[in-house]
Amino acid sequence: MNSVLKAITGAFAILALTVGVAAQEKKIDEKTNVTGTWDMSMMSHQVGLVLEQEGTAVTGTLMMMGKDVPLSGDFTDGKLSLVGKGAFMSRPDAHGEGGQKPIPITLTGVLKDDGTLEGEVPGPQGNAKWTAERLRKRK
Repeated sequence: MNSVLKAITGAFAILALTVGVAAQEKKIDEKTNVTGTWDMSMMSHQVGLVLEQEGTAVTGTLMMMGKDVPLSGDFTDGKLSLVGKGAFMSRPDAHGEGGQKPIPITLTGVLKDDGTLEGEVPGPQGNAKWTAERLRKRK
């Protein structure tokens, strides 16, 4: 009975160790990878931006004004380029209609030496500048 108990205890210890290691975040090089959650400032709005990078391919979600906009694009040589479609960027036509129709969104930017992102997004009234800072986990 004692050996069975030791075997079960050992199995649980191995399982706990395996789960603990799997739960650890994979370490990324923040100078060459944009994976993370970003606090973005765009057109006087605080915007959420969540990005995942595999190689140079980037996917993510832009969260602004209660809308989630899926994005996809590329991060190469410190330059970020993302595209998606969002309704929050559109303006009503002359009759006050069409304000919620999704229109193409293109975000371009660069990763600066201090770890922040900055760039531009074309809008209905010209290009708008944006900046973003990667959120960190609290210790």
